[in-house]
Amino acid sequence: MIEKYHPSFLTSVLKWYKELKQEFNTTYPYRIVDKKYSKKLKQDILIIQASGRNIFFESTLKEILGNEEILQGFSPQDVRNITYLYCVEVLRPNYKIIAQEYSEELQQDIFTIKKIGEDHSMRKTAEEISTDKEFIKQFGQLDAHKIGYNLGEIHSANERKLRK
Repeated sequence: MIEKYHPSFLTSVLKWYKELKQEFNTTYPYRIVDKKYSKKLKQDILIIQASGRNIFFESTLKEILGNEEILQGFSPQDVRNITYLYCVEVLRPNYKIIAQEYSEELQQDIFTIKKIGEDHSMRKTAEEISTDKEFIKQFGQLDAHKIGYNLGEIHSANERKLRK
């Protein structure tokens, strides 16, 4: 037996169904196709495709996040991925310690430091590194800890000498 429904009920169900269908059929103008690292720019580059077209372009994460109009053209999943990749890029260390050796002449350790992505290295003491706060921020957590610990050892040794 078929029951009769009130016309306003059917209208509201159809309206709800159309809204639901439209929500799930939403297409976004852009989508991320690939990611690559640019040695020239020293940052990640996203390869983006205009949806449904054979048009591709490249952009940095910062450029995408800085342009609200383009950012709104991505799906929520792509926006999450772009934001995550940018956070990883910002937190990525620029320098790393590749060696640590004791100098008899200076009576302290000397760190050999390499800028990531470059071939040359530099040698500095913990005191030289720690005087530049912006420089030390460019190290990973473990390397920064190693520098701080070494500097603490130097200051402790100097205090012991002064007490004697």
